[in-house]
Amino acid sequence: MNKLALTAAVAATISLFGIVPAAAQAETVTISYSDLDLSTATGTDVLAKRVELGAEAACQRPDMRSVKAMAVFEGCKTAAVSNAVDQLSRAGVNIAAAN
Repeated sequence: MNKLALTAAVAATISLFGIVPAAAQAETVTISYSDLDLSTATGTDVLAKRVELGAEAACQRPDMRSVKAMAVFEGCKTAAVSNAVDQLSRAGVNIAAAN
């Protein structure tokens, strides 16, 4: 079973910037990669893109007109991707996630 649980610590990141959302919580996105051949560059590139999209989904992109909210989103996304790369590394999968 090749799945990755990507968790974004939205509450912690948001509180760091002094923004308090109505319902701060951690979001988890499950990313499956059992259909990929991770021995190829194409397979690892596709997984990296899935991780990136999963991080964006977990961190919930805000209105782009809010500089503070966008900074929180980018911080959350960076942390989520890093967490996912660490999980994959522990499972013996190495990807170069474009963040």
